[in-house]
Amino acid sequence: MTLSGVGWSPKHNTPNTRAAGVASGFLGTSTSIDGPPMALILKDFAPARVRGTLSGTFVLGCIISLVTLGTAGQISQRQLTTALAYLPVAFAGLFVAQHLNRFIDTAMLNRIVLVVAVTAAIALIAQSIIG
Repeated sequence: MTLSGVGWSPKHNTPNTRAAGVASGFLGTSTSIDGPPMALILKDFAPARVRGTLSGTFVLGCIISLVTLGTAGQISQRQLTTALAYLPVAFAGLFVAQHLNRFIDTAMLNRIVLVVAVTAAIALIAQSIIG
């Protein structure tokens, strides 16, 4: 994402999209932050297309992860209860996003993606240092 901040962006083609998908899946599984590789590939697309594509990617990735974890017996009652507690927050976010989307153009979306990616990277580094 740092390279994206200075203007570099990979071309949107099948090999790069596959590589971003694999990187997204790996990062999602290992760090729970899977958006930056796909967001980088979609950088020059219209915000509505980026949101739709990323949403689909996240939903599919979550379903695959949940099925895999469930099959392996790695989902506890506490995790399910916590997830249900956050469900209203997710719906509130969807509601607010519907009203804010009209104000976000491609340039602003790119800045938002960069800020979120950098913040997530800093949080992961801090978490690994602190333990």
